[in-house]
Amino acid sequence: MLIPCALAVCSCADFVDIPGPVNELTQKQVLIDDRSATAVVSGIYSSMVAEGSTLGSVIQIAGGLYAGELDYTGNDDNYLQFSNRQLLAANSYVSRSWSDFYKFIYYANALLEGLTQPVNVTSATASQLEGEARLIRGFCYFYLTNLWGAVPLVTSTAYQSNMLLPKTPAEEINAAIIEDLKKAVALLPEQYVSAERCRPNKYTAMALLARVQLQLGDWQNAEANATAVIEHKLYQLEPIDRVFLKESQETIWQLMTVSPLYNTVLGYMFIPNGTATPRYPVAEPLLNSFEPGDAREKWTQVRTNTRGTFYFPFKYRVRFGGSPLNEYPVVLRLGEQYLIRAEARAMSGNITGAAADINAIRQRAGVSPLPDLDIASPLDTLAGERFRELFTEWGDRWLTIKRFNTRHKVLLPPMTELASRPSWVWPIPFSQLQNNPFLEQNEGY
Repeated sequence: MLIPCALAVCSCADFVDIPGPVNELTQKQVLIDDRSATAVVSGIYSSMVAEGSTLGSVIQIAGGLYAGELDYTGNDDNYLQFSNRQLLAANSYVSRSWSDFYKFIYYANALLEGLTQPVNVTSATASQLEGEARLIRGFCYFYLTNLWGAVPLVTSTAYQSNMLLPKTPAEEINAAIIEDLKKAVALLPEQYVSAERCRPNKYTAMALLARVQLQLGDWQNAEANATAVIEHKLYQLEPIDRVFLKESQETIWQLMTVSPLYNTVLGYMFIPNGTATPRYPVAEPLLNSFEPGDAREKWTQVRTNTRGTFYFPFKYRVRFGGSPLNEYPVVLRLGEQYLIRAEARAMSGNITGAAADINAIRQRAGVSPLPDLDIASPLDTLAGERFRELFTEWGDRWLTIKRFNTRHKVLLPPMTELASRPSWVWPIPFSQLQNNPFLEQNEGY
């Protein structure tokens, strides 16, 4: 009974302002047995996709605007700042995203603390839950440090001390992410413990670890972890029109929808209602990048009205809710793992292996394979394939541009203010600077 109360109290507060009663939930009160302990992590996942959570929408929509894969036809100044790449510290989506990430970190920390002295929780359940908590925490910190750079490293629920933490260097944050995910790999079982792949298994942790290692330039380990996922019989590439169905065998981790309004928040936000103009149409560079016959063009749809002709993202094809649900928000899928391994191989000099992985994705899309010689410039080729394959998925385009340091090349018109931000980070939210005198604003803001 206390779990939803804890989530409700915490959901509307910044991590620095979490009230005492939430912090005072004891291990004995919460982790009484396997059922109550599992309810904690289930509550976290529900909160991640609940109405009002910015976890997926801001990263995938605002991140898409920021990286130039989406345009914006609305008049919300907060989104316009992303589209123009002129963010202000008072941007509400920047602030809400920061708070949401730390909220889920708080939940993960609370679960980890509760697992130190559980009452009647079996060892198998305790290992599963610890692995999930560490994976959630690592996932959140991966995006925090890639969006903001150095951020406070919070590893407990001691809110009074957490609210005054200074920034931790990004290198230390990354080391903590790697440690959490490696422990998750060791703790989580090979098989999923829930239907529809909504609770992570060992290969979920490996897939996320591969994403992190690729971003850090750890080619050898990124390739090894991606290979482990690719070669496991649980996963296979699906035809284009089945990739985002909830029963897809390509899915590595997805979050079960809890809102009656929609199947996924992205389907609800991307697909226009009736003849309305799409709010977030696909940008022209993405539309122009598809080769003739590329089946991934089906992941966009056209809408023509008095304002013009617009294409909008259509990976998720259901706008409103209903029963049964056909789609869940996908966090990790196999197609990305092929492209992770391709990049790791290319950067390690294995061009033939990189070509084989790229061509596996191209073959699924119905386009001709590339010979080895065509990826003599692997960064351009890999960036193009990721653009077409992973657009609007968890800020991948933004992460790729940042990793390849090509923002001045691919973002038009060039934004001069980006030159003053070598790591291309978002501003620390103004509200956080007010609450914590030990936080310093990021350079350039």
